[in-house]
Amino acid sequence: MILPITLALTLLWSFPRSFEPQPDAFIVTYIMASTGQPGEMRTPPSAPGACSTGVDVDPDLYCTQWPTCPAEGEVIFFWAESVWGEQRVRDAAEPPAACQIVAGCACQPIALDPPAEPAPGTPTAETLSPTPDVTLPPLPTFTPVPVQAPT
Repeated sequence: MILPITLALTLLWSFPRSFEPQPDAFIVTYIMASTGQPGEMRTPPSAPGACSTGVDVDPDLYCTQWPTCPAEGEVIFFWAESVWGEQRVRDAAEPPAACQIVAGCACQPIALDPPAEPAPGTPTAETLSPTPDVTLPPLPTFTPVPVQAPT
């Protein structure tokens, strides 16, 4: 699950550190409501303990900082994928997160409605392979990756 916190727009998500092998990186895909254009940011896994929020420390938390503060009022939808080499994997059961930028680059979470149950007789899509594509250390920052919008 991705959770926004308000330290210069830091994103948090959970992934089991006991999983072997650990991902090489994470890709956060986002859509800015103002443009509707998707984008992606790649970040290395953060070190254990780097994502402390001042409450219970979850050893399975990973985090990264958004490279710049989006405009106040902007609504952002985002989700994380784990990356091994060229393989990207997303937990399909985990819905995207959304938030609205408020004063001070804080990201106010927005509740998204769960998807409705499909109508009887709705076909099931074929599942496809993923598309390739303590002193606390500093948080890693995103490297923007340009993405072509579907036409």
